[in-house]
Amino acid sequence: MATYAIISEGISENLSIHAIVEKMSLEDTYFADIQPRTDMNHSHAVQEGPGGWTEVLSHCNTEVFKQALQSNDYLIIQVDTDRCDEPLFGIKKTDENNQARPDEDVYNDIIDRMLQDVDKEFYETNKHRIIFAICFEEIECWFLPLFYSDKRACATTGCIGKLNQELSKEKGGYYIPEKGKNGANARCTYQFILKKMKRKDIPQIAQYNLGFQRFVKQLNTIDKGAEE
Repeated sequence: MATYAIISEGISENLSIHAIVEKMSLEDTYFADIQPRTDMNHSHAVQEGPGGWTEVLSHCNTEVFKQALQSNDYLIIQVDTDRCDEPLFGIKKTDENNQARPDEDVYNDIIDRMLQDVDKEFYETNKHRIIFAICFEEIECWFLPLFYSDKRACATTGCIGKLNQELSKEKGGYYIPEKGKNGANARCTYQFILKKMKRKDIPQIAQYNLGFQRFVKQLNTIDKGAEE
């Protein structure tokens, strides 16, 4: 069994990470939710306490990492990039000419930001156990290729609206609110979306979003180690 500690922005991101890891893993999986705290209510995990990118950053330090890896095989850190240019986060998405910076550069800078309070020697020793789920611009953008095969599949703006446009065609009243997306109705919608994501299709789906692609690559590295 592989055990994963998770630091994420909210319960919807947490649910999505759980499902993707379970689909990708060649072993049974167990999850320890560090951030946000979750509690079980009628067999469903509900969020306890605050979420968001500020909470993710506040949990990115040596002591949290050490505690997570003492009792788990891996630590997954998820964050969206939509607010990364705010002063506290401090990662610019545009250059001095107001042109979009390459995703690769933004991705690397975000990882450096999340590791700035982590002891370098500790990280070097444990980096094979630390997995990053960097979502351009939000985790909902990862799911667009399940519904679109045109240029919208790689969109990183208005992703919730684009998903809702297609979800409205499905039976079941599925809908993701722009605010309050951690409610029970939204949870059912995420579960519906994630059921459409088959293991064999995940590498193809992930290629449309750099952060998703890198996340899958790290999970594949774990699976190759499990096979040996």
